[in-house]
Amino acid sequence: MADSSIQAKHGSDVVVVMLNSEFTIKKLQLEPRLALSPMNPDYEPKTL
Repeated sequence: MADSSIQAKHGSDVVVVMLNSEFTIKKLQLEPRLALSPMNPDYEPKTL
């Protein structure tokens, strides 16, 4: 269940995001730039 009324925080919150018509679950990174960080260390963060 996702609650869109809660503001996500840097590094500690997991977010559900729709990218290119597909849903993904990532950790939110706000600093030094906005990015979505994967839980799997084999993958790079997606900078937004």
